Formats: sequence, C-alpha cells, structure tokens
Amino acid sequence: MGWLLWAGASALFLSFYDLLGKKILRKQDEYFVTWAGFFFIGLGMIPLWFWLPIPELNETFWLALVGNGSLNLVIVLLYVKAIKEGELSLTLPMTTMTPLFLIAVGPLLTGEWVSATGMAGIALMIAGAYVLGSKTGQRGLLAPFRALISNRGPRLMLTVAFLWAITASLDKIGISQVGPWFWLLSVVTFLSVMLAIPVALWAKEGFAPLRRPLPFMALGLFQGLSLIATFMALTTGLVAYAIAIKRTSALFSSVWGVLFFGERGGVRRLGGAALMVLGVFVIAGA
Repeated sequence: MGWLLWAGASALFLSFYDLLGKKILRKQDEYFVTWAGFFFIGLGMIPLWFWLPIPELNETFWLALVGNGSLNLVIVLLYVKAIKEGELSLTLPMTTMTPLFLIAVGPLLTGEWVSATGMAGIALMIAGAYVLGSKTGQRGLLAPFRALISNRGPRLMLTVAFLWAITASLDKIGISQVGPWFWLLSVVTFLSVMLAIPVALWAKEGFAPLRRPLPFMALGLFQGLSLIATFMALTTGLVAYAIAIKRTSALFSSVWGVLFFGERGGVRRLGGAALMVLGVFVIAGA
C-alpha cells in the first residue's frame, strides 16, 4: 500500500503546484515561472550528481534525451500558459486525455493496443469532457466540445496531453538505458538549462524576479516533491495504477479553482473532472 500513498502524494503536490502557479502568474511572466520551477528542482538535485554512478551514455540515450527534452520544453511552456489563461476547473481535467491519444501513438511507438476495457475508460473520459464543456442554452449535440475547444486554456492543455503521449514512450526508452534516477536528473538538468533561453529572450523582467525567490522556491518544491513521489510510487507499484492515481491531481486542481478563484459551474465541472479521472482508473485496470 506504500505505492498508493506515494501516488496520492504526487497528485496532491502537483495540484499545489497548479494552485500556487496560478496565483504567481497573475503578476509574473510565464516564461520565468516555468524556468524557475525547474531551476530550483535542479539546484535541489545537485547532490545526486555526486551520488549516482554515471552509466554508459550511448546514442540511444542521447537521442531519447534530446527528443524528450525538446518536446518537454514545449510542454512545460504550454502547461504554464494554459494555467495562466484558463480556469483551473476547466483546464486541468484535459491532462487526463493522454490515454486517448495513446490509442494512436501507442501502436506506433511501443506496439501497445487498447483493450475493450480500455475503450470503456476512454468513453468515460469523453463523457467527462462533454459534461465539462456543457452549459445552459447550448444548441447542438457537439456544442459542449466546441465550447471546450474554443477556450484557449483547455485547448493548450489538450495539446499538452497529446505531447505527453509521445514523451511517455521516450521516457520508457530513456529509463531502460540509464535507470529512472539518472534519467530524471538528466531531463531536469536539460530543461533547467534550455528554459533559460526563452527567459533571456522574451521574459518581461528577465531573471530579475529571482531577487524575490521564495514563491519560486515553493513552486519548485511542490513540483520536485511530485516528481519524487511519482518515482517512489513507480518503484513499488504498478505503473498503470500509479499514474492513474497521479492523474487525480486534475480533480484536486479543479476543487482549488472553485474554492480559491471562485470559478463558476463548480458542481458540473467537478462532475466532469471526476468522470474523466474515473476513466483513467478504468484504463489502468484494463
């Protein structure tokens, strides 16, 4: 049962990251906020460079790292921008849609095919998205989906969910080459270095907000704790179940959006988010 607690902790810490990030982004540039989280994670992980033995870094590792890191540069920037521009209770449930995209990506990259139970889970996720986008006065069967996609925040997060379907396969390759801890350290280092480029080019204040580091340290702490808790869950529990529980962060974040930011349609949105999370659990058990 230890893995269950770790996976739940991962979801909770990630939802705290979403909540704090949304608050910070009211005043700060998204480029700096994205970089700062990984910068402070990277600082905290420096001792690992002296503790972990460096494995043989072959061509497969470098290709996976550059591919994964490049895609994650886009993902983390889109993720933070989606949080900034969209309501949490409408935007974060879109992160549960990754299994839907894995139907197409999985057979191509890993040879994995979805089962009948998996299809049932996907149907629940689509139903949840339908509920999420529905509101009084809409006309047409597809109106809730059109309403959802027309909102910039959910649209950006849907792109994130699609790209996660690709990076999940690249993570699998990278971990198989060097192990989970060294892979995590490599990806975090890559992102903390590369994300400094858009900060230097496009951030309104550049690196000046570092003069007030505490909020960004807290942001990095929540993100880092979520990553560590995810790793601990994966080392002792089934991957599918651990990731399914981590996806409940979408439900937590939706609750925070309604409670702390006064987002409207709370009951409907939380119901839709719950259906989508339930779909993830069904897929995990397929």
